[in-house]
Amino acid sequence: MTETSQSTPKKYQITVNGQQFAVASSYPEEQIREVEKFLNQKVLEMSKQLETYSLASLTVLVALNLADELLKIRRDRNYVSEEAKHSLESMCHKLDQVLGPAGT
Repeated sequence: MTETSQSTPKKYQITVNGQQFAVASSYPEEQIREVEKFLNQKVLEMSKQLETYSLASLTVLVALNLADELLKIRRDRNYVSEEAKHSLESMCHKLDQVLGPAGT
């Protein structure tokens, strides 16, 4: 949760699944609390799906699910970005056909 930016990181106490953690971040407290709440929701969701679990296994399963979500979002973003790039190239090509190449 440590952010590398110009501002000096502030220290926060967060609680996830009943465990307290000290974190340092230059993000505003509102964002830190949003992350804390999100993590607690994910831990609760995962713990409801498991009959028995250790804290370590629960943590790893939550991390795996979050990593999967992140990778899907990145893949979708890259797909949309590539699709937009191709559309823009096509439009530029069509404009060149109608108007002639730039600089002529």
